[in-house]
Amino acid sequence: MWLDILLHANDAIFAIDLSGKILLCNSSVEKFYNYQQEELLGKQYEILLPDIRHKEFESIRDSLLFGEQAAPFETERITQMKGPVKISASYSAIRDDSGKIIGVSVIERKIIHRRTMESKAQALLETAPDAMVIVNSYGQIILINAQTEKLFGYEKNELLGQDVEILIPDRFLGKHAGHRKHFFANAKARTMGEGQELYGKHKTGTEFSVEISLSPLETEDGLLVSAAIRDISEKKKLENQIKEININLEKKVRQRTAELETKNKELEQFAYVASHDLQEPLRTTASFVGFLKEEYYGKLDENADSYLVYISQAAERMQTLIKDLLDYSRIGRKRVVQDVDCNLILSDVVADLSSAIDETNAKIVVPDLLPVVRGYATEIKQLFQNLISNSIKFHRENVPPVINISGKKMAGDWEFSCSDNGIGIAKKHYERIFIIFQRLHNRTEYEGSGIGLSHCKKIVELHGGKLWVDSELGKGSNFQFTIHNMEKE
Repeated sequence: MWLDILLHANDAIFAIDLSGKILLCNSSVEKFYNYQQEELLGKQYEILLPDIRHKEFESIRDSLLFGEQAAPFETERITQMKGPVKISASYSAIRDDSGKIIGVSVIERKIIHRRTMESKAQALLETAPDAMVIVNSYGQIILINAQTEKLFGYEKNELLGQDVEILIPDRFLGKHAGHRKHFFANAKARTMGEGQELYGKHKTGTEFSVEISLSPLETEDGLLVSAAIRDISEKKKLENQIKEININLEKKVRQRTAELETKNKELEQFAYVASHDLQEPLRTTASFVGFLKEEYYGKLDENADSYLVYISQAAERMQTLIKDLLDYSRIGRKRVVQDVDCNLILSDVVADLSSAIDETNAKIVVPDLLPVVRGYATEIKQLFQNLISNSIKFHRENVPPVINISGKKMAGDWEFSCSDNGIGIAKKHYERIFIIFQRLHNRTEYEGSGIGLSHCKKIVELHGGKLWVDSELGKGSNFQFTIHNMEKE
């Protein structure tokens, strides 16, 4: 009775031995494939499989022999007239009384009502910008889009039904099947580019870099996996070029930095040695000029007296210049990074400049507490001292200097301001004033060698900051600078 029902069922049913020979089939094979039952009995089941799916039976048979279950899936068959038929196939093992697998049963059902849904799915795939490949649990490709054909160089009929490994470089084939089975057993979405570097294989055998996004799809025919594949060869090429450029750039920067450090050390050493060695002959010159003035001043003519005065003044200016140059070369030579309380530093500076402050009735205004920074205490003190002494020196006539000092946090650095109500600076001289030994005024108007702001600039740059000025003639100047908090050495 049960055998009679199976033989006359609407589905095509086959019993196949392990070699692939058809042992039994029902009458539905006639309306499915235009074969009579007797025409198929004893034939290889492969007679119904398209060339691109000729390994389907062997693959599923081997899975069943290994104890795996075979979920229903969609595939194709070939009629006696060589026309394709879309079917849903369900494979299961046939066992003897001892439980040993002796054959395979196949139940096949024509797919008619799902064609509209499949067409919609195909249309949806075609809208994707990436190559889309849908694979069943056996690793067979069941659906692709036009981007896949373009990316891998295959026609659609060359890929449908094939193992997905056809798209994988040969060097990865040994591991890929295991990875695929593991994914189906633990299916979860995997985002584009996640994990190791991946490669695809073109029909010509050429490899190219890809990113792959995997998504499990639960269907009535079992679990499927959708793979979105993107060619990133150009991206990788650009990344490698950028990486190489960065490596070369870093190398050049290190080389240039080393060269600059060497040059700076040489210049500092030269300035130190030159200024140190110049002091001795200059002291000798100044001493003899003193002897001459003491012995002969007023005893010669007026021109001789004037010459002695000029020589004496020139020697004194030279001594000042050499001392300033020596001080400039020493900036940063003995560096110890420490916490520097700018409030204590300012108190020391005000005490040191007390005579000048009293003489000019200067007023130092600090609206808020100044910060504690990490840096070089001696240099920071010299920085404040130079800026404040400049503000006192260049005050307007009969106008007592008012100097405002402030500091605030700015994006990881400290920004300070030292503003005054002095004579101001013309905008065209903003850059010039920071150049060593550059002066804007005659020595008869204001004393000094013109090196003070050069000191300030070097000290600020030593702390990874910058120094600039905003000013207006007759109204005052505002010197601003940043200090980058330094790590402990």
